[in-house]
Amino acid sequence: MPGPAATLGSMHVCPMLNPGTPPPPHVGGPVVGPGVPTVLIGGKPAAVMGDLCTCIGPPDTIVMGEGTVLIGGKPAATVGSLTAHGGQVTQGEPTVLIGTGVSPATTVMPIHKIPFPTINPTLKVIASITGRRSQLNEAIARQEALREEAETNGYLSLLDFSI
Repeated sequence: MPGPAATLGSMHVCPMLNPGTPPPPHVGGPVVGPGVPTVLIGGKPAAVMGDLCTCIGPPDTIVMGEGTVLIGGKPAATVGSLTAHGGQVTQGEPTVLIGTGVSPATTVMPIHKIPFPTINPTLKVIASITGRRSQLNEAIARQEALREEAETNGYLSLLDFSI
């Protein structure tokens, strides 16, 4: 996803819910890394695909990056990069734009490595009863978009790389 570069401390939002009554929303939080400490953007380490994000539930993971810009050998994370919980990075360094050329080349983490959270029928029912079903549906839709991206653009399982 082309846009401002994400760094450690950049915020992300998360539409996922935790099991419970009512189901507490994950909300999101800052990218915590590990990042690439040898590449500083605005004085902060660059965020890349595979970095963790703070979340109310289990940690979230950035699973999409800009394939044309590798930082520390991994695709750079930008504003709009999707996460395993169905969220996305919402804040970045506005003075550094990544992948804003003619055609964006996003890269998705191999599907078998994405730590998708479990969405069971109980969570769906509780989310519906408590009025949070649309939030859960948003997370489900974004997770499905990640799966479709890997299928549409191909996945080379032997090379452990989505194209």
